[in-house]
Amino acid sequence: MIKIGCCGFNISREKYYKIFNIVEVQNTFYKIPEERTLEKWRKEAPENFEFVVKAYQALTHPPQSPTWRKDPKNKPKDCGYLKPIKENFDAWEKTKKICKILRSETVLIQCPPSFLYNEKNIENMKTFFSEIKRDNLNIALELRRWDFSKIMEVCDHLSLIPVFDPLRYPENIEKVKNRDINYFRLHGLNKREYDYRYSYSEDEIKNLGNYIGTLSNKVYVFFNNTDMVKDAKKFINFIFKG
Repeated sequence: MIKIGCCGFNISREKYYKIFNIVEVQNTFYKIPEERTLEKWRKEAPENFEFVVKAYQALTHPPQSPTWRKDPKNKPKDCGYLKPIKENFDAWEKTKKICKILRSETVLIQCPPSFLYNEKNIENMKTFFSEIKRDNLNIALELRRWDFSKIMEVCDHLSLIPVFDPLRYPENIEKVKNRDINYFRLHGLNKREYDYRYSYSEDEIKNLGNYIGTLSNKVYVFFNNTDMVKDAKKFINFIFKG
């Protein structure tokens, strides 16, 4: 089963629901929305619409991260890097509550580029993920600047879903073929990896379909580029309408 959508509502929600059956919610990363807002989203969306929640930034991004500029009043004195501390456990509980209201099955945890592969971070992750209650949530983990073999090692050990861009790293497709769930985020193919100003060509959309067509499990595909709506629609047409 392939589910295709965008990273965030970058058109009106009313229009979005008519085109897509899934979204990766971005607002939940920067701030904790009011419960009535989340309830409104769930109520207005079609019954079979799936919300994937991007976990609250306090879990992963330390206080000095520029992402806190959008919510400076609620910035903890210490947080981030998946450290097993109260602030991060609280952030996880808040994220879980969002997931419960939106009836989410899957949550994305995105680590910053400054979260490096080292012994301290690995040990913190192991402790953190062993102590939290997952409440049957699937957890996808995006680690940037890590060697993919290390990402796979960590995700296999901690029962997490590795996240990557299959067009930028097609060699990784074969390595995730036997997983129950795959999670892909597409950021464009400019020289700088996270330069989102990009529009995918027809050939690139076809290549993506050919790569993912080899997978028989549940597959999430989220476009995260400036032309995300147009490109996600093109990919839907390619996959489901030929």
